[in-house]
Amino acid sequence: MFSRIRAKNNLKKMKQKDFHCSITINTPVEKVFEAVASGIPGWWGKEMEGSSNKLNDVFTVHFGKTSGTMRIAEFIPNNRIVWQVMNCYLDVFKDKTQWNGTSIIWEFSTDGDSTILDMTHAGLTPALECYKDCEGGWTFFVTQSLFKLITEGKGLPGTGIRARISCGDRTYEGTLYHKEDLLPEIPKRSIVIDVKEREGEEVLSSYSVRVLNSETFNPSAFHGDYYMIVENKPVCENISPLEDLSEATVS
Repeated sequence: MFSRIRAKNNLKKMKQKDFHCSITINTPVEKVFEAVASGIPGWWGKEMEGSSNKLNDVFTVHFGKTSGTMRIAEFIPNNRIVWQVMNCYLDVFKDKTQWNGTSIIWEFSTDGDSTILDMTHAGLTPALECYKDCEGGWTFFVTQSLFKLITEGKGLPGTGIRARISCGDRTYEGTLYHKEDLLPEIPKRSIVIDVKEREGEEVLSSYSVRVLNSETFNPSAFHGDYYMIVENKPVCENISPLEDLSEATVS
């Protein structure tokens, strides 16, 4: 009986584990630290207010209607940064303030010529409504966007919210916008989805799916409050994204 109780307690602890990810980069720690501390618009949110490069600085990052305001609670050069979430508004979720009181912790260490960056979002656990979507978002922004900014000089920062649509075993990733957001820069020939139903950051059904026409693009004319932009690129050979998404989501 004791073994069973201990196993259940261990499982409960695992389920409540804070989000964490890590990257190793063959780059001096000073450069990695600078990218995290001062390069936020270059890898996370393009729309940023305030400053983030010294203790007690306060900054706000916007992704359309979604936003987060953070204070620099710890700032140890080339070693550790802690962002304390003061106020957030997660527009697409029922609990729009679930990040409040959490902390985003950045820890820097070295291994020879490489820098190891560990990121932990303390308080972001599977118990939160947004966990699955935030897990995917943070993984993308840290392991891909921030990594590219440091190694290639250009990251993949966002303006809207990263979202996905599933068609059978195929998943298309894109960006979700509220139709009152400022118009984003959209690559030509992108697919535009007028969202009918969604659950968090997953689109379940749509009013229409079409290829972008820059001359007539007008989000205010959409039936839904949100629209999604998806790259017009197959995720599976010989399957047209436009036809696939239309069959799967239009209802």
